[in-house]
Amino acid sequence: MQIRRITASYEPLLLLDPQMDSAVELARHLEWNGFPTCVESSAAAAKAAIERTYFATLIVIADLDDSACLDWLDDLRRTAARCWIIVVSPLCDAKTCNLIFRHGGDACVTAPVSIDDLTRRLTAFQLRARPVF
Repeated sequence: MQIRRITASYEPLLLLDPQMDSAVELARHLEWNGFPTCVESSAAAAKAAIERTYFATLIVIADLDDSACLDWLDDLRRTAARCWIIVVSPLCDAKTCNLIFRHGGDACVTAPVSIDDLTRRLTAFQLRARPVF
């Protein structure tokens, strides 16, 4: 008897990471857990993908010390008002989370990313629609 992994089917998500090697690896793990994943390496490419395809969740690998990164995080929020945004940052203390929330993010996950933690959050977010304010 052969054992197969059974996974749920989830809404697509967009992974924005300038480091394509690590992004492809993370996307592979997400796909294996049932999350169809599109990978983009720039904010402009991510915005174009959002305009042509529906994504339930955006995962953004961000450098929060870079003001340009905060600007495009704001822009992504305006472009994808109905999408949950999870920001991956080396630090997720109260000050960092506050900064993420002010710029449109919905959650912070500490880098390096734990696949188990990330899939739990993704599953929880995909069970309900993001409210638009």
